[in-house]
Amino acid sequence: ASLTAYSDEVTSTISSRTSLPRYALSYTSLLSHQRIFAQLNRRSKLEMTTDDIRTVSVMFVSLPDLEADYNNVKNQKMLNDVFNCLINVTYKYTGFCRDFLFEDKGCTFIAVFGAMKRGESDELAATLAAIRILNTLQEEYDMETHRIGVSSGKVFCGIAGPTVRKDCIVMGSEVNMAARLMGKAKAGTILVSGKIYKTTKDRVEYEQGESLKIKGFEGGFPSYSPSKILSKNRRSL
Repeated sequence: ASLTAYSDEVTSTISSRTSLPRYALSYTSLLSHQRIFAQLNRRSKLEMTTDDIRTVSVMFVSLPDLEADYNNVKNQKMLNDVFNCLINVTYKYTGFCRDFLFEDKGCTFIAVFGAMKRGESDELAATLAAIRILNTLQEEYDMETHRIGVSSGKVFCGIAGPTVRKDCIVMGSEVNMAARLMGKAKAGTILVSGKIYKTTKDRVEYEQGESLKIKGFEGGFPSYSPSKILSKNRRSL
């Protein structure tokens, strides 16, 4: 009803500012209705293939050591190098970068696995990517304060926003879970959800920690931290 009212308002504006005959105004009204609804309902091929509820794995990486100080050339290079590292590792394990945020507590990198195309084991891919990122940041960039959270489950994946500025979004409780696990992880460690653990425990060795209270979720959750890649996965890592 609100869209129809808006279309009628457009027609009324045209009528007040022009001297079109009555039959022409009737035709203009029809065209304005059609044009407005067509624009609102227009969807790209990408939107039609991505707007869906899907099972994906989400990884949050906290990087408190990094700051968005654009006046510091050394800091700029560090940001660029770390971002390239994160992107390359994520792509290697068939994921994609959802966001790279600059906040008051440092940077946060968000990656998603299985949003565009479901893999054989997106849960394992996300876990291996997290381990690779953790080790690389420690060994090559001497970073010790980063924390990683990984979760998996059904979320909404799709294209949102106006025609001139659209973005791929991933929304759901598992996205929040990954963010909360990142926040709960100790510096230089990874925490994964129960589903990630159950799906990958025959390929990755875990250390089980204390039960966690997660904001926004009822009850306690066991904590799992990957400690070792089993030998058959060494080659893929």
